[in-house]
Formats: sequence, structure tokens, C-alpha cells
Amino acid sequence: MLLSSSVVFFVGLQIGSALSLFHRECNLKVPKNYSISLPPKILDVEGNQVPLPIEIHSGVTEIEFVDEQTGRIGICLAFEIKWHDPNIFALEENRNCFGKFPLEGFRAKFWTPPLMYENVRKTANPMKNQNLQYGVVTRDHKIVITQFMDNEIACKFDFRRYPFDQHNCPYRI
Repeated sequence: MLLSSSVVFFVGLQIGSALSLFHRECNLKVPKNYSISLPPKILDVEGNQVPLPIEIHSGVTEIEFVDEQTGRIGICLAFEIKWHDPNIFALEENRNCFGKFPLEGFRAKFWTPPLMYENVRKTANPMKNQNLQYGVVTRDHKIVITQFMDNEIACKFDFRRYPFDQHNCPYRI
């Protein structure tokens, strides 16, 4: 899956988190022979392995700087990543599990979708908000993680229509 997006300066986007929907804590267990390096196997009705469906919602939470001389913009992006891992929910003790779960150690125990960036010069994962240290399991057994990333993107600025100019800075995830 390739998610393409761009930054438009005068538009403010806001990402809501699924964390506020749940107050119950969930304690996920890992099945035997579970591999964190391989995505879960999903089979279609004919028994063929198909790609795991992953939902990614993204938005700009902050524009940190704009450098029109070097053509760089610094932005903070919020990602909400959602997927279903049938191996985890095949376990009886995970079937009734929904609500928040601690993210501490989660990536060391469970497979998570990798994010790869194009057109991004620098990226960092700041934990600016301590409340983001939880993930969520929804009632339909999807795992939701909200993640914030600081990114630096190269753009071409065109000020010919100033003060009515609009700047698009493409990036790919």
C-alpha cells in the first residue's frame, strides 16, 4: 500500500485518536510460534495468501518551520494505523479483549506494519505526549496505534501570487 499526501499551508488538519473511546485496559497475549518479523497470513476463500489490509490515516498537526530559501518545511504528522492480526485473536484469552493496551514493549512482541517514506529528508519519532503510550483494540478486533513523526520535506516555493499563494509539498508513505 502506498499512501500519498501533501502539505497545503493554509489548511489545518486534525487527527482524533481512538484512545478516548475506551476506558477498559486490555492485556494481549502472544500465541506460540508467533513471529514479529513476518506479517500475519491472510487467506482468501480459495486458500491463496493475500496482502494484509492496513488502514492508515494521516494529518498534519503542526508546521514547525518553513525555509523558503532552501525549500524545506518541517512538519509534525500524526498517523493512525489500524489492522487485524488473526493470529493474536485466535487465542481464547484475546477474543474478549478490547480497550486500551500499553505500548511499552508492544513492538518487541507483536508484528506492526512498517512505514517507509519517500521525499522526506529527515524523520524522528518524538513522544511529545505521554498519553500516546497506549494502543487500542477495537470491538471488531482491530489494533489501532497512533504515532507522531517529525519530518523535514523538500519543496519548491512559488510566491508569484503572494499573498494568495498556495504551496503543495508532496510526500509518500
